[in-house]
Amino acid sequence: MVPVALLALVISVAPAPETGCWTTDYAPDSLALHREPSSKAASIRSVPKGKASSFVRVDGFSNGSQDWVQIRTGEVEGWVPVRYVVCRLTSTEAQEAVAHQASAIVQALKKEDFQSLSDYVHPTKGLLLSPYATVDRKVNAHFSAAELKTIAESPALRTWGVDDGTGAPIRLTFSKYYSKFMYDRDFATAPKVTYNDDSTGEAKKVWEEFPSASVVNLSFPESESKPEDHLLLSFEEQQGKWYLTAILHAGWTI
Repeated sequence: MVPVALLALVISVAPAPETGCWTTDYAPDSLALHREPSSKAASIRSVPKGKASSFVRVDGFSNGSQDWVQIRTGEVEGWVPVRYVVCRLTSTEAQEAVAHQASAIVQALKKEDFQSLSDYVHPTKGLLLSPYATVDRKVNAHFSAAELKTIAESPALRTWGVDDGTGAPIRLTFSKYYSKFMYDRDFATAPKVTYNDDSTGEAKKVWEEFPSASVVNLSFPESESKPEDHLLLSFEEQQGKWYLTAILHAGWTI
C-alpha cells in the first residue's frame, strides 16, 4: 500500500526556476524534429531554436547511448536529442508523474527488497548509485535491473565514489554502502518530500547529469542530535512511463 503521507504532501515551496522546455548551448539554430527517436529517422520539420519555450513535452526515450525528448509544437510532434533540448516538469507535474513510484521505491529500500526495487529501474539506462548529490560516472556504481535483484547477496568490495573529505576511494560492500549512503535514516518517514524543487541546491546537482529528470527529494532537517540529510531519486521517462535512473545521498555520514 502506498503511504498516504508521501502522496498527499502539499508542496509549499516555489517551483523549480527552470521548468518547461529550453535549448542547450549545443543546439543548432534550426532544430530538426525526427519522426522517431533516432538520428537516422526522417525529419518532419525544422524549428528555430528560439521557439523552444513554446514546446510541450510529450514523451522521452533512451536507446542506451543517446537520450531523446518528444515535443509538440503547434500541431506537429517530433523527437529531438536531449543534448539540444531540455524539457523539465513543474513541481506539481513531477509529483503527479512519479509520486506513486517514489513511495513504492522508498518502501522497497526500507525492507531491503531489491527484487521489487528492480521493477522500477530504467530498462536501458539502469540505475546509478552515488554517495553524494553530484554524479561522477567514472567512479559511481551502476547496475542493470537484473544485477540489482541479487546485489545484496554479494560480499564483494566495490568503489562507490570518492570521499569528499579525504579524496580516498569509498570501498565498501553493498551492505555497508546501503546502511551508510542509501538508507542511513528512515526516509519512508521523511518529514519533507519535494518534487523538482531546487530551493536547497541538491536537485540542481542531479540535473547537471540528468537534465530532464524528475527529482524527488526526501529530507530530514538539521536537529540538535543529527545533521540535515537527503535521499534523492532521479526519474526519467521512457515511452510514457517514468523509471528510476539514480539514487543519490546528500548529508553528513561521519
